Amino acid sequence: MGWWKCNEHGGIDFKNKPSGNDGESLINAIPGRDTTEDYYNGDSPADAMYLPIAIIKSWFINRQPKPSKDQLVKLFTEKVTDNVFKHIDKDKLNKLVDITWREIDAIYNETWGRPPYPEEKYFVCSFSFGGADGWTDRRNSSPSERNKDRLDWWKLRAIEEDYIKNFNEDK
Repeated sequence: MGWWKCNEHGGIDFKNKPSGNDGESLINAIPGRDTTEDYYNGDSPADAMYLPIAIIKSWFINRQPKPSKDQLVKLFTEKVTDNVFKHIDKDKLNKLVDITWREIDAIYNETWGRPPYPEEKYFVCSFSFGGADGWTDRRNSSPSERNKDRLDWWKLRAIEEDYIKNFNEDK
């Protein structure tokens, strides 16, 4: 998919194509062609969130409650920690947030020639943590389906365990 221009909610802006787009169906934003003044999100920032999501999941194995999407977004955009994070060393949380934004800042700098705007940081987090509460974009889904989605999102996968090990060993 690449990059896309964001609407006011951080989703793909289907109404207003990127400024340099004169095609009829292409929604991708193209660095160097489209203005850097619009808000963008993309696969690269979402991929950079994979490791932090895995680490967060590992810190909540066999723990309840798990943080909500909003709590995770506030952690990563404002460094707000509430009681759901009290079992995690605050320095570790801050380190994870800082490492994540260094990576994503570098992605935006390389691609758009600027760091992400605060709104884009929010959009990246909102997009990446969307499943923490269960997928809300499933139309007409029952609460039990959303709860199943939430449980699936919080499962730790084998590949994530290697990333977590490396992070915990400062590699």
